[in-house]
Amino acid sequence: MGKNKKRNKSKTKNKTRFDNKKQKNQIKENNKKTNIAKNQSKKKHNYFIIFLLVLFLSFMLFLIINSAINNSSTNNIKSDISKNTSKVKEENLHNKDKTSFNLDIYKLHTILISIIEDNIVASSNKFISIYKDRAFKNADIAKKLKVIILHSVGDDANYTVISPEKFENLLKKIQEKNYTTISQKQLLYYVYFGIELPEKPLILTFDDGYYNNYEIAFKLLKKYKQKASIFLIGASNGKDKYKDTDIEINRHIGYKEINEMLESGLIDIGSHSYNMHSVAKYEPDNEYVRETSVMLPNENFIDYEKALIDDCKKFRKEFAEYEKYGIYAFSYPLGEHNDLAEYLFYKQGFLITYSIYSGDNYIYKNKPDSLFLLNRYVVEENTDLDSILE
Repeated sequence: MGKNKKRNKSKTKNKTRFDNKKQKNQIKENNKKTNIAKNQSKKKHNYFIIFLLVLFLSFMLFLIINSAINNSSTNNIKSDISKNTSKVKEENLHNKDKTSFNLDIYKLHTILISIIEDNIVASSNKFISIYKDRAFKNADIAKKLKVIILHSVGDDANYTVISPEKFENLLKKIQEKNYTTISQKQLLYYVYFGIELPEKPLILTFDDGYYNNYEIAFKLLKKYKQKASIFLIGASNGKDKYKDTDIEINRHIGYKEINEMLESGLIDIGSHSYNMHSVAKYEPDNEYVRETSVMLPNENFIDYEKALIDDCKKFRKEFAEYEKYGIYAFSYPLGEHNDLAEYLFYKQGFLITYSIYSGDNYIYKNKPDSLFLLNRYVVEENTDLDSILE
């Protein structure tokens, strides 16, 4: 009996130990499942937070983009268009069958014809804004452009004057070599709108705006149906005397001649400054004479910036009635320039600038900076035209 009791007690203890161990294992298993469930819950919670964060960021991005679009100058352009209900005709483009850009061209015209004095900078900025969202195929392929600089056409040939015969030979050579003269407007349309240029584009430029540009050169341009750009000096407009003196200078074209040439569609005008192409020998009493658009000796940046901007405004005011034709380009007097001048002229609405460096130019669609400091070949009486027009 005693042995049986001991055996029973031993069995009971073993069973109790087994049950306790089993219970502990069960508790551990339950805790494990609970922890797994908690981890899964945390993961789901984290995923949900990430989802909400992404959603929030997407929504904020949408608001930013939408705000940018609403505030973009494209809507300002639409406003400008609504104010100009009459349709503006586009003329003098070499490729008139292009229709995909008609809307852009119309927008551009409604902007450009509104350019007058105080709103010139704003109008220029609107012009610049039109192209920003346009993507061009093969935009990195450069277009080769030749530019020729002339001054006078007359009988007394020298380094700035060529004979009428030489100028006519130049026009013939342009045709013979299959070049096509283009306007400043066409050049801008290529860069800003992707409207193609002729296969071999060329720009003829005249600096200073001498009367013989009208009397002699213009007649030959009409005869050969060639285009040219004339860069005027505002202070010399229509004059044959130097500023307010009795000193005789070569006669310059005035409003009458400018009107006739612009209306022909063969001529456009640009700026050669209003009064930054002075002649030192005619102003002996002035210590510093501004012969170019660069800084004077001892001039600080603030005074220089003011002088240049004021000069631009005077030029715009002098030729305000011609803004409807477009005054897009600036030719540096004597070719002298600096980086600040480039920036300031750009801000004053001059989207093309010309140097007097010799060489070809390479123009890119959608790259406005390829229109700065364009090179120009100087043509003199003894210039070999074949060396320029290959």
